[in-house]
Amino acid sequence: MHIAVLPAKPRNSELVARLDKIKKQLEEREYKRMTAGVNMRMHGVPVHGSARSASEDFLLPAVPGVRTGQAASFGSIKQEMGAVNQQISVIINILFSALGVGFAVAYASYTLTPYIGYRVLLGLGSAVLIILAETWLFAFAGTRGQKKRLNIGKRSGDTALGQSVAQSEPVAEK
Repeated sequence: MHIAVLPAKPRNSELVARLDKIKKQLEEREYKRMTAGVNMRMHGVPVHGSARSASEDFLLPAVPGVRTGQAASFGSIKQEMGAVNQQISVIINILFSALGVGFAVAYASYTLTPYIGYRVLLGLGSAVLIILAETWLFAFAGTRGQKKRLNIGKRSGDTALGQSVAQSEPVAEK
């Protein structure tokens, strides 16, 4: 069976030029959208038309999370290091408790079954269960205490925001 291949129709040159123009406009919009939040001074790239000279732009450090032109204080670095140390200690605590529970269950499961395969599976299952439980406690239950420390969990009448909401709500009279 022979199928004839249809010849391609030539495109109109005006249409091709118009499509190219639209394609360039779309690419430029996409580029502007992607780079809208980028601070070029932070990355050591001089910004043209700025009040500073080009040599001053390259002297600025590229430190993530630090705004350009503001020095990091010792207190903020100390707080950040304290938070990092706390998170590392929580991770180490979770791993050691999971290992301890896994070995303890594997050792104690000898009374249930003499087969080593079942004992290992029981130990691994309990270790995974402990990892999941402690991760949940660290991730979700820890934020509850943080909300209480920040006075977010108070009654609506105790905070300034709650007072303004309570004052603005109409009171139903009987």
